Amino acid sequence: MKTKELILKFEEKENTFNFVDKINKIDDPKLVKILGRENIKNSNSTLIIKSMNLPIFDVIQFKINVAEVGSFLFNFEKGKMDDKIREEILSKISALHDDVEPTKETQTNKIKNLIKIVSEYEEIYCSYLPNGKFKFSFEELSEALNDVDFEFPILALENKEKDVFDAEGSKLGFRKFTIDYLFTSIFSILMSFGIMTGIYQIYNKQSIAAFLLVLAFVFFGVLCYSIYSVVYKQNKEVNKGLKYFLLIYTTIGIALGIVLSILVCKFALSAEVEGLSISKISLISAGISLAVSVGSIYVPKLINLIVKKI
Repeated sequence: MKTKELILKFEEKENTFNFVDKINKIDDPKLVKILGRENIKNSNSTLIIKSMNLPIFDVIQFKINVAEVGSFLFNFEKGKMDDKIREEILSKISALHDDVEPTKETQTNKIKNLIKIVSEYEEIYCSYLPNGKFKFSFEELSEALNDVDFEFPILALENKEKDVFDAEGSKLGFRKFTIDYLFTSIFSILMSFGIMTGIYQIYNKQSIAAFLLVLAFVFFGVLCYSIYSVVYKQNKEVNKGLKYFLLIYTTIGIALGIVLSILVCKFALSAEVEGLSISKISLISAGISLAVSVGSIYVPKLINLIVKKI
C-alpha cells in the first residue's frame, strides 16, 4: 500500500520537508518541538501542511498514550471528521485497553492494532513521541509495523541533542517549567497563607482561626492532587525525580505565602492580644508549611493507589 505524500513547510522559508515513507525519522529540533505537541499549543506556528495548504494547527487531533511506549498524535482533516466518526474511533481504541502488565510484545501488538484501527479512516499523518520503558526507536517502530498496511506517514520524533528523549524533551527526563508546576506554587502560597493567618488568629484568640486552618487543609489537598496529576500518568510515575523537583516550586510558593501573610497580619488584621510576635509566628508557620510540603510529595502515591484500585 502506497503512503500518501506529506509535505511540510514553514511559511517564511523556501525549503520543504517531504515524507513519502511509512515511517519517517524526524531529528530537526524545530520540527520535533512543533510536531511533538498538541495542535492547540501550535496556534502561533508558521508551519503548514503544504500538500494540503493547511496550517499545522488546523486539524482534528487525537493523542493516544500507549503505556511504557509513548504517545501517538493522530491528525485528521476537519471536514472529514464529525462527532459520530470521532466516537467510533475512540470506542475502537478504548477496546484495546486491558490490565495486563506491559511487555515489549504486548505493547508491540497494541501499536499494530492501534494503527490498523486508525488506518480505516482518512488520516493526514501521525507523530510518535517515544517515552517509557519500551520506547521504540525508529528502527524498532519500522520493524514492528512492517507487516501492517496503512497509507498515512508516521513521523518518529528523535532529538540527538538530549540525553533523555521523552515527550517533554529534557535531560532531567521532564521539563523544568510548565503551567502545571506553576499551579503547585500557587496552591502552596494559599496553603501557607492559611496556615500562618490561622496560627496568628489562634494567638490572637479569634474564632476565625479554625476556618483559616480548614482552608489551609483544603489547599493542601488540592496541592497533593495537583502534584499527583503531574507525577502520575496512567497510574504510573512518569519520572522518579519529578516529585522531588516540584519541592522547588512548593518552597517558592511557601516563601511567597509567608511574606503575604506577614503583610496581612501586620497591616490588615487587628491585634487583640498585646505583644504578638509576628516573627515568631512566621517561623512556626514556615516550619509547619515546609513539613507539610514534604508530605505533599508522598500523598500523591496514596492517591494513585486509590485511583488504581477504583
